[in-house]
Amino acid sequence: MDCSVFKKKLPDLVEDNLSYDIKEAMLKHIKECEECKNVYEQELSFDKAMKIGLFVEPHSFRSLRGDIMKNIDKRRYGRNPLKKFLYHLNKYRGTYTSIAAFVAVAVFITPYISKMGFGSSMKKAASYESANKSSKSIVSGSTTQDLSIDTPKAASKESAAASETSGKPTLYLPKFEKKEMPNDFKVSFGTAWKNSTDKQYGASIDGKGDKAQEEGIGSIIVKDLKNDKQYSFELVNNEVNQFSPLALEWINDDKLLIIVGSGYGTISHGGDLFILDINKNETQKVNTQEVIKLDQKVSITKILSVNINAKKELVVEFEYLVYEDSNYTKMHTEKASITTAFY
Repeated sequence: MDCSVFKKKLPDLVEDNLSYDIKEAMLKHIKECEECKNVYEQELSFDKAMKIGLFVEPHSFRSLRGDIMKNIDKRRYGRNPLKKFLYHLNKYRGTYTSIAAFVAVAVFITPYISKMGFGSSMKKAASYESANKSSKSIVSGSTTQDLSIDTPKAASKESAAASETSGKPTLYLPKFEKKEMPNDFKVSFGTAWKNSTDKQYGASIDGKGDKAQEEGIGSIIVKDLKNDKQYSFELVNNEVNQFSPLALEWINDDKLLIIVGSGYGTISHGGDLFILDINKNETQKVNTQEVIKLDQKVSITKILSVNINAKKELVVEFEYLVYEDSNYTKMHTEKASITTAFY
């Protein structure tokens, strides 16, 4: 387990809301990492202070009418505003004590939260902004290949308008902006590098964790190992769809097979298969629906193997998800293989 994953799951560790395996992995990590151990101890201290600060001793009240009338303080009904104010403070002292304790704790922890949470996020955002400003835009956009009959539910307004005008179903085809990144840019929250067949290029998905399963929109990072350059491929016109690359495999020396699907949410799993030419920055959809004989649209969850046969055709074995009910609560995975031409 690395430090970034540990810090992300730290609140659940303090609240003891983790499974046994993850909890054991995090406890093992703090034995090996002094920095994370200090952060964990600070979080425990903060949690203890919060619970103490918000604790209010319960009060009990008697309700016998005789005792109430006997012990009633006649002065509380006087016309003196100061006496009424002091009586009000005394009556609700428990509530005011709790509010004061909460405010004091909030003032104390605000800098700590900013440092631990928002600080790291802002630092990462700043590094991306700096990389984008110093980067050189090479190619924007891509060409389309009508290889699919499926239309995603989250199509953009422009695509929907085009569909109504033409009378044909809208085909989603991801478009990437390719940028040359600074030489010192490093993937900080990405998948393991995968090399092309000739070992000239390496590719990783950044921003989605080591298995590309964390929520968020990731980007594809490609390294030119021979020329010591690296490039980012980021989805454009993606404000509505919020799609992200979810998996990738090399087809040959300059083409990637990628899965693109929703970057957020728990209902949608997987996505569709596309071919990305890293030199031309062109995308082509692989129509897997033609080999999956189901009425419903399915999502590709994993690329199992990629090969080129004797006819120079692309042969892909993949795993896809099948929902068993309309509420998307029951599902299972199946395997399929497709042979298709690619350009």
